[in-house]
Amino acid sequence: MDVNEPAQAEQSPSGNLATAVDIIASPSIALARIEQRPSILFPLLLVMLPMLLVLAWYVQIVDQAWMLDDMMSRFGDMTPEQLEAFRAAAGENPVSLGSTVLGAVVSTIVMYAIHAGYLTLASLMSGDRYRCRHWFSLLCWTNVPMLLVTLVMAVNILLDTNGQLSIYDANSLSLASLGLSSESMGITALLDTFSLPLIWALALLVAAYRQWLRCGWVRATLVVLAPYMLVIAVVLFFALG
Repeated sequence: MDVNEPAQAEQSPSGNLATAVDIIASPSIALARIEQRPSILFPLLLVMLPMLLVLAWYVQIVDQAWMLDDMMSRFGDMTPEQLEAFRAAAGENPVSLGSTVLGAVVSTIVMYAIHAGYLTLASLMSGDRYRCRHWFSLLCWTNVPMLLVTLVMAVNILLDTNGQLSIYDANSLSLASLGLSSESMGITALLDTFSLPLIWALALLVAAYRQWLRCGWVRATLVVLAPYMLVIAVVLFFALG
């Protein structure tokens, strides 16, 4: 496809299903299809709806008093006064189903939009002219492996018997759950955030950039992962400085 031409219509339902399978089984085929017909709504809902259902389930079964204590235990460098203020504020504003779902929706879309905007800017600077629609669609599709996180969380919630399950521990595929740890809050947050499916998703994104722009792995990796590298560098600077 000549990216100077308008993008073709979105994929048909059967085409979307085929892409969902191929993004796992035959990534190069799926990425070529996404380049030709960048769809957004289907992959966005495919990733988000199961996640929202699991988050809603978690909020319904978790012991909120215990969850508050668990959250505060992660702030090891807070003073007793700060912890008490945090406890008081949380007690006045308990976690609700609506706020959890809304927060997840907004944060996911904002993160996709920021990354898509960054890749669009990179495209404008390099002159390849891929539009924001291409990148936003690609981000939605390459996050399909994150369904594994949703599945694992659902299993852990199902197996929980007393409502005392940390949202971080529910994701058994995070680097923290897999045994990596740190005394630094910032590094711990990174280990909680990064998971094997997320690394898979980022690898797909790098592969897509390389395939679409026909460039080398080094350039694709540096361009696509620059925002993540910046965040990691900042966290390490403050954690180790």
